[in-house]
Amino acid sequence: MSGTEVDFGTLERIRRTLTTASGGLEDCGGAAPTSVDGGDLSSLITSMIARVAESAGGLSEGLSAVGGQVAASSASYAGSDDRSAEGLGAQRAR
Repeated sequence: MSGTEVDFGTLERIRRTLTTASGGLEDCGGAAPTSVDGGDLSSLITSMIARVAESAGGLSEGLSAVGGQVAASSASYAGSDDRSAEGLGAQRAR
């Protein structure tokens, strides 16, 4: 017999991990310096920091979106599983 089985606790841990990671990156965003004293390289260093911050923001958004998709998929799977179980119960009652 082939099929798909999902442990809903595992899905919740995955969702929570993704959401926590997203929040952690967001929390770090305010700690990035807006300027540095790097002499002639100050503008280059500031530009590099801005790029890292922008990339971290994109990563945070992606982690949050995937966490939401995991939650939605889990809910969809649970609903489908429940409907299937109800259908099997109705067939047995006949």
